[in-house]
Amino acid sequence: ATKEQHTQNWNRIGKPIWTKPARGTLKCNIDAACYKEQNVYCIGACLRDEQGRFMQAFTTRLRGRPDIAELQKQKLQGCWKLYVGYNNCS
Repeated sequence: ATKEQHTQNWNRIGKPIWTKPARGTLKCNIDAACYKEQNVYCIGACLRDEQGRFMQAFTTRLRGRPDIAELQKQKLQGCWKLYVGYNNCS
């Protein structure tokens, strides 16, 4: 995403604004937190439909120090799709 696209997802007071996925698809929002001193990281995901209705969520705690960008962008979203069996996520 470009900086302009990223900026459009934040309102004037700096809070993120959720944007709907395309019609007929689901949106999976993911996040992660690393705790270097404990050598653990936590991940979580929330799945919503095109109207923003909550469908499912999960969290987990794992050992290690992954690259955050990789963790959020590719690995977690792929794992989430496999975990819940949905293929129409954005």
